[in-house]
Amino acid sequence: MLVEDGWTGGVGLRALCGGEALSTALSRRLVNRVATLWNVYGPTETTIWSSIRRIDESSEHAAAIEPIGRPIANTRIYVLDGTRQLVPIGVVGELYIGGAGVARGYLNRPELSAERFVRDPFSPDPHARLYKTGDLGRWRSDGTLQYLGRDDHQVKIRGYRIELGEIESKLKEHPQIKDGVVVARGNSPGEKRLVAYVVGRADNESATARVEGLRDYLKSMLPEYMVPGQFVFLEQLPLNASGKVDRKSLPEPEAWVNVGARYVAPATPTEEVLTQIWAEVLDLERVGVHDNFFDIGGHSLHAMQVIARIRDRLSVELPVRTLFDDAATVREQSGKVVELYRARQGVQLPALLPRAAGSPELPLVALVITGSGGTLAVRASMLDRTIGRSSRGSFARSSTARKSSGARPRSSSIWR
Repeated sequence: MLVEDGWTGGVGLRALCGGEALSTALSRRLVNRVATLWNVYGPTETTIWSSIRRIDESSEHAAAIEPIGRPIANTRIYVLDGTRQLVPIGVVGELYIGGAGVARGYLNRPELSAERFVRDPFSPDPHARLYKTGDLGRWRSDGTLQYLGRDDHQVKIRGYRIELGEIESKLKEHPQIKDGVVVARGNSPGEKRLVAYVVGRADNESATARVEGLRDYLKSMLPEYMVPGQFVFLEQLPLNASGKVDRKSLPEPEAWVNVGARYVAPATPTEEVLTQIWAEVLDLERVGVHDNFFDIGGHSLHAMQVIARIRDRLSVELPVRTLFDDAATVREQSGKVVELYRARQGVQLPALLPRAAGSPELPLVALVITGSGGTLAVRASMLDRTIGRSSRGSFARSSTARKSSGARPRSSSIWR
């Protein structure tokens, strides 16, 4: 607030920043206004400050949030997992603080004291306690701590436990992002998806281009399941009376559409059926043939629903694992469906051969092969979209169809 109000600083001042995570953007603006700049961290329960780090012009500014440094004298900080075991360097865990500054507990609140002030398994003193901060962090390779947000911003999606603060930290490192938060939104009961709310810097890119750029950027640093499925661009993030981001006031996304990928409409009857199934199961307005099933909110339970509806509507038993292995888009899945049709009918469609020079133009036909489990159709309109009306006469089917397993189709019809 002082900087925004035009404060020029003082050459003899020693500045201590605490209470909120110190952004690197703010530290860069402060470091030349004071004699020394320190980033301090610690809750009231451990006597205010527990770690400290000096920041100067030569300090590394790779992360969006300044590291909180090392423990002060007579203080110990541990990064522990859910079973209160030490985690390796670089792995996210909860911060626990021990040492001389740890308070005895909360006055007249024994239940809360027992929850937050736990036995210290690393101390030989049987009465030693650790304070369970509820903050997330990790040790950096240089021996300093990186703060990553609150534990209550941890969510579970598709079976994965996700630290929203870790995603936000990476998001804020993008050069075109001024600020951002990530939340888990549910568009139907029991369903949650990651939504990123970002305040961007001015540029001339379209919304689709910006989303694609952010998705690719996050994918290069995070696992697929941690990349938000939707991005909402705001002029500024809503704040509460304390100046903190008011997550409850973030607007609902307008529609659950995968704007991170360019929409491509279905081009075959099979793709039309599959896109309809995916949209129904995932509760989306539309699905493009190149949309990744998991990018747009799909998970293992959705996969089973999709396979069941494919069985009912297309009479094909498609293995669930194909969605995870090599058919995560409608176009890929459509190819698998057609392969199963052909294998069951026992007929391999003949290859397209170049039309002999000087031969008459061939009429366009639609071939329908009907068997015990369904119908495989090649429509004239689909060929028009695939090879173009002007190219109809450029290719011809070979004169005979090869039988792959001796099975014969029940019937066939040809229309000119």
